[in-house]
Amino acid sequence: PPLNVNPRYGVALDGGPLEDSTVQMDLYGQTGGVSFQSPGSTVRDTGINARIGVYSSIGGTIDRTHIGGKLYGVLAARNTTTITSSLIYTYSPQAKGISAGTSAGYPTTIVADGVDIAGADPGGIAVEATNQYATALNVSVTLRNSLIRNFATTLSASSYGSGHAQIASSYSDYDTLNALP
Repeated sequence: PPLNVNPRYGVALDGGPLEDSTVQMDLYGQTGGVSFQSPGSTVRDTGINARIGVYSSIGGTIDRTHIGGKLYGVLAARNTTTITSSLIYTYSPQAKGISAGTSAGYPTTIVADGVDIAGADPGGIAVEATNQYATALNVSVTLRNSLIRNFATTLSASSYGSGHAQIASSYSDYDTLNALP
């Protein structure tokens, strides 16, 4: 069958929780597992697998969830997204485990605590913060009590324009032995 080029998500949350569920989407189409469309959105005790595991366009909470992504595990573009006690794994050497970017008019913050991030082949970037698309805004990732394995680049912060991009990490463990030279 022909590849579907229209973006589609398994679940679009407009507030409220998604709990004790499984979301499985095609890894090769324009797919996302779960899309947060309201700040009150929460995913808990769920397995997610898609090209983009979770897309947080407005903030939300991820707790005790396994997220697989071919391109991104978690991609956030606005407000605050909190990830706790979860596993994020990627399938591609270009993939990013956690990526915080900005959208026009909104800074972005990700707080990850007790998160294991595992790459394949190895993966591209484990944790990224960039304000590339809204250069006057700030973007930040706080990483605590977390484990990163098998990525070419562990942490990457890049700032364009007058905004700032920052990653703060504490009590976390990174494996650089498997990284590409």
